[in-house]
Amino acid sequence: MDENNLIINNKFFSFEGIIGRRDFFLNTIYIQMIGQFFYIPFAIWFQRVITSLNDINNISSYFYSENIFFKLYIIFGTVLLMVLYLSNMNRRLNDIFGKNIPFLNYLICTIFIITSYSFLIPQNIIKVPLLISILITMVINLFLIFTPGKITSSLPYDYTKEFNWGAFLGGWLWGLFNKTFVTLWDLLLFFTPFGFLFRLVCGLKGNEWAFKNKKWNDVEKFNESQEKQTLFWFIFSIIIIPIIYFILVFSIAYSIANNIVNNPNSKENLDKIEQKLISISSKLFVSYSISDNENKFYVYNNDWIKYNLKQKQNLLDTAASIASYEKNNKEQSKDFAYRNYHYKNEELKITKIYSADNLKLLAEYNEPEYKENQTFKDIVKDALNSYKFYNTD
Repeated sequence: MDENNLIINNKFFSFEGIIGRRDFFLNTIYIQMIGQFFYIPFAIWFQRVITSLNDINNISSYFYSENIFFKLYIIFGTVLLMVLYLSNMNRRLNDIFGKNIPFLNYLICTIFIITSYSFLIPQNIIKVPLLISILITMVINLFLIFTPGKITSSLPYDYTKEFNWGAFLGGWLWGLFNKTFVTLWDLLLFFTPFGFLFRLVCGLKGNEWAFKNKKWNDVEKFNESQEKQTLFWFIFSIIIIPIIYFILVFSIAYSIANNIVNNPNSKENLDKIEQKLISISSKLFVSYSISDNENKFYVYNNDWIKYNLKQKQNLLDTAASIASYEKNNKEQSKDFAYRNYHYKNEELKITKIYSADNLKLLAEYNEPEYKENQTFKDIVKDALNSYKFYNTD
């Protein structure tokens, strides 16, 4: 047996040696951060293409029908991430089994590849249902992260590898106090898809950074200091920040409301903004007619088939909002005592979208019926099924 396969190797990329749970998880986070460059374009494409659950089953067909540059970009990213992850997975398996078992390692890695990246495999070769692939990859990942290694678990305890909650909660502010200036990246990444991942890195590496950078000699005092900082950042993040946020939001809302009440022009400006938004929204439809019994909105078939389920739902909601706005405008001419305010939710019940090409019904809303002894699950299910969408054919 090659002795290199039993030596601790925490490198980001290597197939030799073993790696513990903490360092494996840390490298996985780094891989996820690299993966964001490929996940975001794929997520945008996925949202555009998938309009129903049936489309998920044909995702590989949709993928291979895209342009060559998109396919090469995603395939390159997938291969890169796969190689990086498999290098860490192989070392983690060596640690879990306490020895190098190539056949078992390759078998687990193959199962992981097939289930994780089945969407890239043409359906005539293999087809893995989405739910099964998610469950298998989840089980494998949990197994790798939470199973103690036979080799690393027998090593002396290392306090620098404990998770530092102060670093996770405090980010760059914690870093300044502990002379760990690498945490200043938190300022740039906090409001990006990398923000939470970088905070995890801070938590995992915090003890190691702080002990080295402040040159502690007493482990006991170091741990005591970090415990106090953790308590402070916990109170600051869970109690003080929400209070500050609440006061800030309340102050802004109060200022806006007070300005509207004391400034007649404010309400007029808000009405103009609302009118402009409704005007823009109405351009989503070819035409529409509004009446007491039914609000009819028309779209072209070519536009309708491009929308996913969420966009179709938003379109129907927008149509109801337009109907509500226009009806309320007409009510303004009546005496206040005889005005009838039209709510958007009420208009939704009589709002329908039709095809401008063949006048076929494309969307409507059916209000769920109240039933006695109805469970929460039934209520949610009825609410999801209340929006009805139909094909253009």
